[in-house]
Amino acid sequence: MLDSVPGAQHISDAFRHGVVDSMFDDPEVWAGYSPGFSAPVIVRAVREARRQGGSPAPGNFLALCTRHRSWFQHAQARMHDLLEIRQNAEDILI
Repeated sequence: MLDSVPGAQHISDAFRHGVVDSMFDDPEVWAGYSPGFSAPVIVRAVREARRQGGSPAPGNFLALCTRHRSWFQHAQARMHDLLEIRQNAEDILI
């Protein structure tokens, strides 16, 4: 993400390490999940950060990751509902 931002060479290593450290060493960020975030969550968070322009603060980036993890959780629940509806419709047709 930072490599695609103009002027990212001036961003300190503390920023990078702060994000990674919080992802893996802060149980509050985990919210009941395993440490870290999945690749799809990080990709969606990076894309949103790019749309917002610039590089977000580490806390804001983690908030984006948390929000997108929640989005995937809701999408998975909707997928289960849709599969159940489909199965019920197939049962009715049979």
